[in-house]
Amino acid sequence: MKTKTTADKIISYSVLILMVALILYPLMAIFLSAFKTMSDFMGNPLGIPKTFTVDNFVYAWSKMHFGTYTANSVLVSSLTVALVCVLGAMAGYKLSFNFKGNKLIFTFFLAGMAVPVQSYIITLFQFMKKMKLLSSYPGLILVYTAINLPFAIFIFSSFFKTVPRELSEAAQVDGCSEMRTFAQILIPISKPTLATVVIVTMMNVWNDFFVQMIINMDQKKYTLPMGLLKFRSETSVNWTPLFASIILVALPVAIVFVLLQKQFIKGLTNGAVKG
Repeated sequence: MKTKTTADKIISYSVLILMVALILYPLMAIFLSAFKTMSDFMGNPLGIPKTFTVDNFVYAWSKMHFGTYTANSVLVSSLTVALVCVLGAMAGYKLSFNFKGNKLIFTFFLAGMAVPVQSYIITLFQFMKKMKLLSSYPGLILVYTAINLPFAIFIFSSFFKTVPRELSEAAQVDGCSEMRTFAQILIPISKPTLATVVIVTMMNVWNDFFVQMIINMDQKKYTLPMGLLKFRSETSVNWTPLFASIILVALPVAIVFVLLQKQFIKGLTNGAVKG
């Protein structure tokens, strides 16, 4: 029995190591290629650079207008995250109570998670056109908020259901209003859930390409994914600056995830599993 258990562990770890290698190898190849000269990359595309250079990053930053696209991404992502967190927390808190129509409303929001945006993108485009919100920051922010709000409501509602009612009732007995109880007591203890919503929403908005390609035709308002596509068309087969630009685009989200990963995992387990 012990031999069988050891064999199972060896097989399991071998499969995991293989999967990790398959995921990390392309990422490492892109990372290393970003520091190569074009001639070095063409001669040895998957190897270690003969000489490391940061010229590709300088070229990508200047030619891609990286500063402008980054500012657009930060603006749209940060305001969307703020709206999703505020509205999601408030709606999730109310839906954690039992009242008439609770399940119907909750199911309505869950349906928003199940229906892909591709299925209603034409209707969305027509609606945005009638509302004169195409190619505008408010239009992008409102659309991204609507798309990401159902997930936030689901996570917050699941978490607030695990919070003892005695906690909020005690605060109200001491004279706290419902809003003050929510803001000063419930929100601070929901930091892991908040971190989960922040990370997932930011990743969805920061990396989105499809929605923006449809409703944003103004190059001055492009975020990084659209800027990366434009840069790709301009650089043709100049691969090394393209790899450098990919790293620049992915780096901010990776940093946010590393900083909040512990809270992210706690938020998933507290909200989704216990709820």
